[in-house]
Amino acid sequence: MRVYTLLALSCTTSRALLPPSSFAPAQRASPLQSKKNDNGRPEKREEVPIQSSVNPAGPLPVEIQLRIAKERYRTAADGSKKNDAELELSKLELAHPELALMQVASERARTEKGFESWRWGKMAEEVQRVSSALKIAAVPLDATLPSDAHTGGLLPRTADDASSKAAKQAEARSRSHALSELQYWALRGNRRAEAGLLLAVSRHAGNWVGEAADQLLRQAWGVHADASVNAMMQRACDALKKKDAERALEGFAAAAGRSRDIDEGKGFADAHRWIGITLDKALGDDVNAQAAFEEALDASPHNYVVMMDLGKLLLNRAAREKAAAGPDKDARTIAAWLGGAPSPAADAAEEKLEKRARLYFERATSLNPALATDVRAVLAPAESFAE
Repeated sequence: MRVYTLLALSCTTSRALLPPSSFAPAQRASPLQSKKNDNGRPEKREEVPIQSSVNPAGPLPVEIQLRIAKERYRTAADGSKKNDAELELSKLELAHPELALMQVASERARTEKGFESWRWGKMAEEVQRVSSALKIAAVPLDATLPSDAHTGGLLPRTADDASSKAAKQAEARSRSHALSELQYWALRGNRRAEAGLLLAVSRHAGNWVGEAADQLLRQAWGVHADASVNAMMQRACDALKKKDAERALEGFAAAAGRSRDIDEGKGFADAHRWIGITLDKALGDDVNAQAAFEEALDASPHNYVVMMDLGKLLLNRAAREKAAAGPDKDARTIAAWLGGAPSPAADAAEEKLEKRARLYFERATSLNPALATDVRAVLAPAESFAE
């Protein structure tokens, strides 16, 4: 049974690598329409030549180029030709590492046995599925989906016209399926899948695709691949709802430690984020909360949710320091300026905090432009206070 599964996977992968026109049936003249000669015998039919799936006017698909380069390297007769073929293959593999990995994994799945065959097959499947979903996630709403997006069942072919309602519904389902596919692999630590969701959030800001990608990405950041870590997080959240901050903090710290053991020191960003939230909101320790947020950002460098948390924390700290300085702060600043002296150290520290907060906000909005409204709402009180 495993053999049939591997063959099916291999065929699916190979089929996904070729354009759809490769599988179109050859067009031949119908024998019912063949002419007869004077003797009443049917003349020899003129067959329509089988068209190649490769467009002669354009470059070959990268997948085909890789196969040709590998075959040239394998069949090279002498040393110089073998070196040239190896150089060509290396250039293609460096330029397209994901496709090269998929081909290597497919080959290993066919040649290995047992668990190793299954493992390489799953790797090939992951690369192929993520690549297909990425092609759909990057396409604007007013553009036609790529033809090879039909592979893998992501976009079922319909007989309707491209502008028909049924075809548009099929494209919407395809986009939704592609985003869910990217979330599935992002939950399992696939960085390309996470990058695909980030790309959809950025390129589709303001429409339903961007909103759906944002929601799926937030869910992926908030869930760990290990069930025990998720159970620890849930217990800690329950303790926080009961206003037991100390117990919640212990639970989030335990989840962070468990994830470091599983992920070989990487850590779980959402656990560190909730440690920061608990320290800041429940215990009033914004210094250690900042360290926790920064640790979360180290574990997930593109997590714009953590960037927003950090920016708000720094902005609130700057506002508290301004309020603590008292009403004579502006007078001291003006006096120092008139006397040619630098601004007081407290003012410089506040400006530094505000600048860092704005940098985090800028990074967050560059990844998710839809956050610009939230950033303006956060900065408005600070700007009015400064005026």
